[in-house]
Amino acid sequence: MTRRLHPNARAELVTGPLFWPLTTATVATAFLSAALEPDPVVSATIAIAVVATLGLPHGAADHAVMRAITGVFDPVRFHVRYVAGAAGYAALWLTVPAVALIGFLLVSAHHFGQSDLAHLRQDGSRMLQWSRGVFVVAVPLVAHTTAVGPIVERLAGVDPSTWSWLAASRPVVIALLIGQHLAAVAFLLRRTPALRLRQLVVTISLTTLFVAADPLIGFAVYFGAWHSLGHLMTLSSVVGTGGRPIVDVVRIAAPRTLVVAVLAAAGAALCVVAGRADLIVPSVFVMLSLVTVPHAVVVERMWRDDRSAVTDQPLVATR
Repeated sequence: MTRRLHPNARAELVTGPLFWPLTTATVATAFLSAALEPDPVVSATIAIAVVATLGLPHGAADHAVMRAITGVFDPVRFHVRYVAGAAGYAALWLTVPAVALIGFLLVSAHHFGQSDLAHLRQDGSRMLQWSRGVFVVAVPLVAHTTAVGPIVERLAGVDPSTWSWLAASRPVVIALLIGQHLAAVAFLLRRTPALRLRQLVVTISLTTLFVAADPLIGFAVYFGAWHSLGHLMTLSSVVGTGGRPIVDVVRIAAPRTLVVAVLAAAGAALCVVAGRADLIVPSVFVMLSLVTVPHAVVVERMWRDDRSAVTDQPLVATR
């Protein structure tokens, strides 16, 4: 028997009691990071810790998601396809890294926007999802090109911090990226003013985070608190079985989380042994892309399956 997403699980971070504490903490973290200017090693450690504790579990439950939404599950076939997808993307990184980077950024934009706003059921929801995804992925990259540029160069052989046109027009580009999402929220959510207000607050909070905070700290807060936590809440309505649904999801994901974490740790150790600690963040980024691509396919299936059952469901209202 297949399970459907609980209506409130889709928008829990926006409609539930965590909303105001989370937005306040997001803005506070942005100003704290800007004031303290953390060491790059500290920032990288925090980002990797967040990926390990919240990021990996929310993807390592994909097998349970497929079992729950299909009712028929072949574990061997699923894992072979999952590993093949990761291996295929690894081959892309090795052969055409620039294409792999662009592809991963596009997949991330789709995945983040979809996961943030898939609860919407109205005209233009897809447009709003892409608007959110582009905002989330592009603003930190453009706002911190100097810091991010060397990482991009190690990944794809291109350093955007050397692009004179971007340096000259950075404030304009950032304003356009932020403005397009504010406009999309204001227009496409005009029929639901309470939710529109909250989404505008989210956008302003994340803008503050992405622009003011260290880019790795900003990524850690968004990826951990907004994306992964929100996604775990959604998954808990699919695979949760007890009185502590998020704990259930993390427990189900634990074996696969441990495998990926050990592989990532081994890769980081090799970088240190080789005297190339500067490759730790790029290698973690690549590892994240290898599990994100097949994970995004599973999530797309989950939301598509859910849409087929709730095509006439109204927008989730603010409680």
